Amino acid sequence: MNKLLAFGALILIGLLVFRITDQVVKEKPASTIKTRKAESNKELSGPSLRGTNEKEEFGTVSGFVTDILDVNRSTLERTPEIMKLRQKKLSQADEKALLTHLAQVHKNESQAIKNDIIEHMVRYGSDKKQVGDTLLGILSNDRQDKVLREYVLQYVPEYYTSRWLPNEHWDDIEDFDRQKFNKILWEMTDLTEGSMAGGALFALFRLADKYVDLNQDEIFKKSMDVMVDPSYMNPNRMGAVQILSFSNNEKYFQAAKEIVMDDNQPTLLKVTAMHTATKSKVMDREFHAHLKVLAKGGDDVHPSLAKCANLTLSKIKY
Repeated sequence: MNKLLAFGALILIGLLVFRITDQVVKEKPASTIKTRKAESNKELSGPSLRGTNEKEEFGTVSGFVTDILDVNRSTLERTPEIMKLRQKKLSQADEKALLTHLAQVHKNESQAIKNDIIEHMVRYGSDKKQVGDTLLGILSNDRQDKVLREYVLQYVPEYYTSRWLPNEHWDDIEDFDRQKFNKILWEMTDLTEGSMAGGALFALFRLADKYVDLNQDEIFKKSMDVMVDPSYMNPNRMGAVQILSFSNNEKYFQAAKEIVMDDNQPTLLKVTAMHTATKSKVMDREFHAHLKVLAKGGDDVHPSLAKCANLTLSKIKY
């Protein structure tokens, strides 16, 4: 469990790094997924409810929900209303308004606010299908903010296991919806930018423990492909390395060693790969010698890499 938490923290670090980069560099859309766009993918620059016809469509929406969805107010101003969500019983109109707001593409919306809304709706939303359809719409829409899609990935396992209890039988309609999540998660493992592939692999890995139609060996194989492919951004490759540490497969452990010994690999990836490499039970004197060189440090060795090499050496028994 500690390892899973550590990996979750790693994904969050990747999100923060990528978000900072995203503010500076305007990037191309990361997705090549060919899926039907959600009907609500209409780009808005103003508030979701105020000044639009949506208020009539939803009926009576609570005042504090309207305040939450007003993108003209600052995140600081809206946070008190966000905190009230768990203390209030939301009407169907409130829930529909929140879900529609999530599905819309905004130019000037705080993704932190949307993240809080996702968390609430996943855990307390009364209509599981509507919540799931909204999450799928965000994941499959490459016009959505990348960070928002990465946030959604973190909640997929929690939503999935609460709607489809493991080892239960689902009717065809329910299972069709479940399979749509499986499909989009696998498709997102092909996205090279940001940390979406790593997040999708982590979601699949967490679910494979409970659902027999999610093949763990296939998840490990895809993680291997991502780990060794330099076209994937570093957070994705780091996530894949972490997943492979649970594989109990010597082939993957040896591949992690090769990354550590490759001077052209990014430092953070090498640090992450060291943990996976220590799972190997095969005596490898070349790897051991390389760790000793790294542990000595020097101008060409990042301090964090030297520190990690020393720690790794302490775990190797030969």
